[in-house]
Amino acid sequence: MFAGGQERYIEKKVKYLEQRLDLELGTFKLTDAYEEAINYPFRPGAVKAVVSVLATPYKKSPLPISLQQLRIIIGQKVYRDLGLTYYHVYFTNDIQVSGKAQKSIVGYDIDRVYVFGDNKKKPLSGNTELRNNMVLPTVDMCANFAIASGGAAFNSSNLVDAKPNQKRQFSQVTARKIVEDLTSVEIEQDCVCNQFHGIKQPRCKIVGRKEKEQLARHTKEGVKG
Repeated sequence: MFAGGQERYIEKKVKYLEQRLDLELGTFKLTDAYEEAINYPFRPGAVKAVVSVLATPYKKSPLPISLQQLRIIIGQKVYRDLGLTYYHVYFTNDIQVSGKAQKSIVGYDIDRVYVFGDNKKKPLSGNTELRNNMVLPTVDMCANFAIASGGAAFNSSNLVDAKPNQKRQFSQVTARKIVEDLTSVEIEQDCVCNQFHGIKQPRCKIVGRKEKEQLARHTKEGVKG
């Protein structure tokens, strides 16, 4: 009995160490997906978005200084230079506003929270007050990466628990958030043509970006009215 218990203990320890090592080095499929987006041959001038849907949280490394942090910093710069925006759909029950769990939240970005009822708002304006009072007890590194890239994080647990009409609202808010983000900014790119496995592919770097005037006027008019 003792020998068997000790063996199981060692197996758990080894599995834990393997998971920690994968977390530090990024040796899992999620990292491959990030890199695939970086290497994808987007046409010059194309708007670029990466949308991931995960059932489990991407945990933060417990180490005060970690390779995970370095990879995220480098990834943020690469995404910014390439004009890639990341959107993250993940399952969490931890989103709170003023200490209370919120079941109406679809998602959030760096400035605003978006709820089911926002599907009728044009343009999608969100709620800054809710965002200022929002608390995330559990850190999800992918959600943080999405916010840092200029994208948004969406809470799929509220989709699972939603009524049929709310599920439709969730889909509408999510889709409009992504589309409005991508169509609201004009970008200036510096492109070169490189060889990749014998095939010429353009590689573009963002050298400037600005909000489109038409949407800016629409937003201001909407706020004024």
